[in-house]
Parts: sequence; structure tokens; C-alpha cells
Amino acid sequence: STNVLDGLLTIAMVLVMVCGTMVTNIQAEETTVQILGTATISVMFGALIVGLLYGLYGFLDWRKEFEYFVCHHKAHAQAMARLLKIRLAAMTKRRVFIDSDDLVELDGLFDLVRSRVQTLVVLCTSEVLTRPWCAGEITTAFQNRMQIVRVETLGFVGPAEEQMSDLERYIDVSSCSLAMYGISLEDIAAAYRGFLK
Repeated sequence: STNVLDGLLTIAMVLVMVCGTMVTNIQAEETTVQILGTATISVMFGALIVGLLYGLYGFLDWRKEFEYFVCHHKAHAQAMARLLKIRLAAMTKRRVFIDSDDLVELDGLFDLVRSRVQTLVVLCTSEVLTRPWCAGEITTAFQNRMQIVRVETLGFVGPAEEQMSDLERYIDVSSCSLAMYGISLEDIAAAYRGFLK
């Protein structure tokens, strides 16, 4: 912003000098002064328009609020998720969501994933796919064609086909019913199959 201000001040000074030469008694052809004045004013207005468009672009940043959402199983990967958040934020200079820091309302979690997150990062530990909230986050991202990135740990193994056909037993639904959020077991199965390809 300092360079932009410096450029605008330089253009303003040149404009003042050009206007000053128009009122002095310098021997110059009228057309030369007109061309020089028109060029200076054109450059000044061009720089002003470019500055306004740049400011408008910054104001209307089309990127979503969170570049990454770290989906993880708290009991197995809370510290790892925090470290991943810190590293991603440092590398990208963008906001990274983890629920323990940023979640205000649990009922709005899937809407947040859908509308305010660019990329879902799934921290794949041994039980992450058995957690209902993680299943809902993955399903929401999959249904909305979001980019999903897997970060696999050594203990991660995806569900076997018999577990995929009986997700009601595979996913621990005692703490949350995803049906009340419009997410069915068929939706989860489709999302898991796409996610595990």
C-alpha cells in the first residue's frame, strides 16, 4: 500500500507541474501542452481506476472464509490436528478450521462445511470414519463436490465391504443422528466410496 500511495503522490505532483506550466509564460506550442496534459490526466485516471479495482478485488475476495477444514477424531488426533492447522496456516497464510477453536454452534457444522470451507482435510486415524460428525463432514463435502484431501496415519484402514453394507453398526450413532441433518446411510456410503477411491 505504501508503493501505491507513493505512485499516486508522484502522479499528483506531475499533474501539478503540468498545470503550473500551462499558466506560465513558456514558449511552447499549444498542441504540445494539450497532448502532455491529456496524457498526464489519462495516466492519473488509469492509475486511480486500477487502484479502485484492486481495492474492490480485495474487498470482494471470492475465496471462502476457511481455506481448510481439518476433520479428525478428537480422542485419537486432537494434537495432530492442531499441529496440522498451525502448519497449514503458516504455509498458506489462510484460515484453517478445527472445531475446538472455531466451532460456535454444533448444529451449523455441516452448513459451515458446505458454505464457508474450500477444502476438507481428513486426518485419517484408525477410527475417524466411525465417528458420526466426521461421516457427516465427509458426506457434506462429497455431495458439494468440494476438494477432499486424505492425510493417512499408520493405523488407518478403511472399512471393509461388509462394514460398508452395514454402516449403521460401523458408525457410532449413539452420540448423533445424522438423519436429522438430512444425511442418510446411503449418502455416507456413497461419500465413503468416493473418498476411499
